[in-house]
Amino acid sequence: MQKAGVKALQSKDYRTAIDLLKRAVDADMSVKDAWYDLGQAYAGANHHAEAIAAFRKQIELDPNHNAPTATWPWNCNKPASPTTQSRPSASNGDNSLRQDNAKNLGLLLSQLGKDADARAELEASVALPPDDPETKMALAQVYDRLGEKSKAQE
Repeated sequence: MQKAGVKALQSKDYRTAIDLLKRAVDADMSVKDAWYDLGQAYAGANHHAEAIAAFRKQIELDPNHNAPTATWPWNCNKPASPTTQSRPSASNGDNSLRQDNAKNLGLLLSQLGKDADARAELEASVALPPDDPETKMALAQVYDRLGEKSKAQE
């Protein structure tokens, strides 16, 4: 079921992907790839709350999980327009993987206006090397919207 769900996801058939991937995680809730893929499918269908829950479950199961190349609809305020976002390889070390997971979730939360939740994820991401200017900029914007001007300036 998961393989069929991934094929549907790659074809941008998000409804089918959600159905198949939900069945995959219902059958085995410990499959990390399925949770990640389900999060992508939900995000592609603009079901952002469900996407966040799926990504959090994937991070809970394995914060260092190296997901395959992702299709990600980054701008949540517009209709989904997926782009290819390459994921770090295992050779980049656990910090890169953990940072990437926190960054992706933090950016999604930020774009949805869930700044308090976004702050926690983005702070976790910037705390890990390597330094990522995109994450720092997103965190500064979140701080600014939360009224934490001095932190935003830093």
